[in-house]
Amino acid sequence: MTSSEVSRRDALKVAAAAIIAGVVAGVGAWYLKPATVVGKTVTKTMTETVTKTVTVTTTLKPTPTTSPTPTTTTAPPPRKEIRIGASIGLTGAVAYFGFETKWAYERAVKAVNEKGGIYVKEYGRKLPVKLIIYDDKSDPTVRVSNVEKLITSDRVDALLGAVGTTFMLAAAPVIEKYRVPIVTSGVASVKIHQMGYKYIFTNFFLSYDQFLVFFKWWETMPEEQRPKTVAIWEEATEHGHENAEYMEKFAKEYKYDIVLREKYSPGADFTELIIKTKAVNPDVVLALPTGTDAINMIRQSKELDFCPKVWALSYGTAMSGFQEALGEDADYVFASFSYHKSLPFSVNRQIVKEYIEETGKEPTLLGCWYASAEILFDAIERAGTLDKEAIRKAILETDLETCMGRVRFNEDGSLKDSWKLTYLLQWQHGVLELVWPPEVATSKPWYPTPPWSARKK
Repeated sequence: MTSSEVSRRDALKVAAAAIIAGVVAGVGAWYLKPATVVGKTVTKTMTETVTKTVTVTTTLKPTPTTSPTPTTTTAPPPRKEIRIGASIGLTGAVAYFGFETKWAYERAVKAVNEKGGIYVKEYGRKLPVKLIIYDDKSDPTVRVSNVEKLITSDRVDALLGAVGTTFMLAAAPVIEKYRVPIVTSGVASVKIHQMGYKYIFTNFFLSYDQFLVFFKWWETMPEEQRPKTVAIWEEATEHGHENAEYMEKFAKEYKYDIVLREKYSPGADFTELIIKTKAVNPDVVLALPTGTDAINMIRQSKELDFCPKVWALSYGTAMSGFQEALGEDADYVFASFSYHKSLPFSVNRQIVKEYIEETGKEPTLLGCWYASAEILFDAIERAGTLDKEAIRKAILETDLETCMGRVRFNEDGSLKDSWKLTYLLQWQHGVLELVWPPEVATSKPWYPTPPWSARKK
């Protein structure tokens, strides 16, 4: 720098560059405090227009005063855009979801930018949205570094998330450290909302909703038609144990008899488990298997001629690969999910049509990802500023009809009344139909499931 004192705007730029290291080191908020210059002669350069510069030399003398300095309202720093960041697994194990997530976010940004962007009252105009996406290769460690880069280098105003509780738990401390709000779907963890985090919002069901919704459905049946007994197949993992605890809790609350609770290892042979279960003849089997395990559970159950009235297997049964592997044997099997392509909300059917036409793929959580963007964009406009704390508060106060349904949040960032946005699905004639609640259903539930011997050969 020269000995000339640069204009206030340039001074801010220089000062900001000088303290970037402080931001990277974890200083969430940064500011510039002007120094007091007394009894010195300085040269001041004032830019009047972009083409004309006037140089004025003056002497600053000390001015004793006891009166307080009046408060001046500082204009917000100039902004050309709203920066939104996301770290998504575009390669690796969760790339199936990553492709869909990226498409939904890009489509939501395109839709809002075609209208001129998001109106921000602080600037008195609409600002376009710039979406910055990095591939985390389905690696939680890479996701953490990507999120930190988005915050400290790209200086995003807010974040959108991607699938996976493990990934979210890894990135959460960084998000909280820098106090940057994030809206995400695909994270069902109850735990993450019990850790005191204030900047994480999930528009997705909680893991226990996947089972609670079955009991809610059965409560609507005439009592004599309801199932009475339940078997719980517990995956021998921490996540599996947590879910089995909820299964047992709801079964007891709704007065169902638990005739078996048995553990299994992921990828195991299920012969022994099925034989034990067949011996107690439950009306319902409750489980949360992976896609591969769900396929093998049904295959081996058919081989051993075991069939309960309800296969409540959720999660792995909602993927298209489940039906592709089993064909007609997938029929009657249920899943519970936060989304179905036929939901009659917002722009859901429009984006589903465009997604299938453009990609040739069936959507899985498409509307949930699009809803995350809807929620964030709505909150920014209501906040009227790009201040991150104001955006966080606006997200918390959300009450919005989205393409996955009405979204509101609890104080802990979880979805309010999340079971009401959890839908029962069932495979029928090779199609995953939405069967409950009836106001959005595409078909009625097939119940009870007939024995294998009564099925069409």
